[in-house]
Amino acid sequence: MLQRTAKRLISTKAADVYAERQAATALRQKAELLNEPPPPSGVEEVKITKRRIGKAERDERMDITLALTPVRTYMGGFTRPTDLRASNWTSGGRYNEIGKIYHPPPAAAYEPHTVFLLESRYNVVHGIGRADCHDHIVGVCRESDFPAVLKKLNSSECGHEYMESMDNARWPFLPPKKVKHVKWWESGENPEELVRQALEGEADGETKRYSEPEPPVLPGNRSERRALKLAMRSRKVPTELLPVSGSSAVQIRTFYSSSRVLADEKTSRSDRASIPGSSWARPHKPSQDADDNVVPTYYVERKKQRASISERKEEEGGLMAELSAGILSDGVAAQTRVIPEKIPVEVRGPDGSVRHPSGFEPPTPETEFHPSASKIATEEDPMLTTIKIPWDSALAPEPEGIRGFHTSAVARASEVPIEYEHVPQDAPVEEAKAVLKRIREQYLPTLSKEPFWRPLLSLTFSTRPIALTISRLAKSHPRGLPFYASINDHDRKFGPSYDARIRNMRLERMAGLTIELAKVMSGERGGIIGVRFKPEERGRGIDGEGLDDKIPLEKRIVKIGVGEWYPLANEVKEAFQLDGEAAGDHVTETLQIFGLDEFGNRTDGVAWPESKTIREGKEWYKSVEKRALANLSSEEVEKMTPKQRKEIIGDYCREHKVQIAYDTTDRHHSVYYP
Repeated sequence: MLQRTAKRLISTKAADVYAERQAATALRQKAELLNEPPPPSGVEEVKITKRRIGKAERDERMDITLALTPVRTYMGGFTRPTDLRASNWTSGGRYNEIGKIYHPPPAAAYEPHTVFLLESRYNVVHGIGRADCHDHIVGVCRESDFPAVLKKLNSSECGHEYMESMDNARWPFLPPKKVKHVKWWESGENPEELVRQALEGEADGETKRYSEPEPPVLPGNRSERRALKLAMRSRKVPTELLPVSGSSAVQIRTFYSSSRVLADEKTSRSDRASIPGSSWARPHKPSQDADDNVVPTYYVERKKQRASISERKEEEGGLMAELSAGILSDGVAAQTRVIPEKIPVEVRGPDGSVRHPSGFEPPTPETEFHPSASKIATEEDPMLTTIKIPWDSALAPEPEGIRGFHTSAVARASEVPIEYEHVPQDAPVEEAKAVLKRIREQYLPTLSKEPFWRPLLSLTFSTRPIALTISRLAKSHPRGLPFYASINDHDRKFGPSYDARIRNMRLERMAGLTIELAKVMSGERGGIIGVRFKPEERGRGIDGEGLDDKIPLEKRIVKIGVGEWYPLANEVKEAFQLDGEAAGDHVTETLQIFGLDEFGNRTDGVAWPESKTIREGKEWYKSVEKRALANLSSEEVEKMTPKQRKEIIGDYCREHKVQIAYDTTDRHHSVYYP
């Protein structure tokens, strides 16, 4: 009886499980037939909400970029204005029609942010083909974090990209740059004297004065002038009629002076005709092919060529036929002999292995999938018998006869930037790392007193989208051309000139963007559509929002900081002030100009705002897991299976997805944080 009951229970449970599986299969098949994707999990819903929040801020940035970008007039064809992103959310817009869900940007995006331009203290070595010059950094940070961000960049925590620039810098404690002088003067000559003579127009101790030749004039007599004009029209002008300079009259075209000299030496007609390149025309000689009784020359030459070709065919035809017959009959008609100097393509060694005579061997596990770096020849057979050298031994050769890698290969293998002048050419990886370590030990302690990255310019705006827009546009010219590409290839080879031009172009570009932004923020050209200053705002211009109201002055203020260490800092400040005055009072009132020291502190006595903590968004899943399981005891958590734990976390994420998304979107991937 008990056995029957147990069997009945087991069969009932199995039937329930089978029914659940059948129902799940039916739902899946129905979804596939309707082309409906499965519902997202709770974690995925949080990620979707985060993407919607990020898109709202990104759309605002794109509309600001559109307002600061020149109208495209250099491309032909049927074009139309670019769509405003804000128009998608207006009544009747595309996003509203397709039912998109809108989430406003986070509140952290509407805090003041600073766009900074940093310049390296010393020149940086960029390798062969590029002149040593200063490096620049263009970035964005919160206004309160500016000094802390500078401190981080001037430390060992700055990141690989900026650490590489400091490693390759021309520090004062390193040997100076090796300058290669080219001897362009001959032995026994004084180069300084040659330069002086070239600048003063002297050569061989005699001064050569080059002056413009006086214009030729026509003869004074009327009949003579008429005869000369008629002769010039017929292009037959005797040398005797060439005008003599010395009086001022109408300029005419004449012969070169060398023709005059030659013509003056020989005045007879026969003598002038014998002068090569003389101006006196020779009589026309009739062609010998003009006579009908004479065979033209080209017919004779053509007949000779055809006769030569026929004779060559008769002589070489038998040899080619013999060779062809031998090839077709699997034989060799021509005889060959082995030249002792020739080397076969492959050689079989004493151990039975086949190798290339150059010593190349295919990669094997023994050589760590690398070709053998070098070979040691033996006395018995230097071509066939060789010794394999492992990869590590090739990087650090010890025995004689082993050729090590170039320093560039050592640098790539160790993944450490090494400047060639600081490391020997045959240095192994360990020595290269040791040299790099010694260099860092010398310059890292000095960064707290003499920072390597110094602020050249800082621009503080009221929101993060505006700052990100200025930072993005300030890295190139208005049409996207990089700054270095606008400099001639030859001009890039001179470091000081290249440095100054790049610095001036960056300052001019950032100044132009600042003035242009101040204009449109003050209402010129209708202002910026889609800009926000609070998360609650949908965007200026969406369904008429904010079009009647002027943007408050505190939202239009631009704080401009100029590095006082720069020798032309006063000129930069004055340029900003003059540009603002030229734009009008509505622009001048928005500019606040002050100085900065090497550490990013203001020199006008005003301190930066106090830095606020910002929530970390990378480890959000761990914090959500902790909150989801907070109401359960430790014993219940331990007894859970991974699937049950995942379901509980998913349900919590689905219920609090908006709050979790906003808690993890305060940070932006393009903003520097201390």
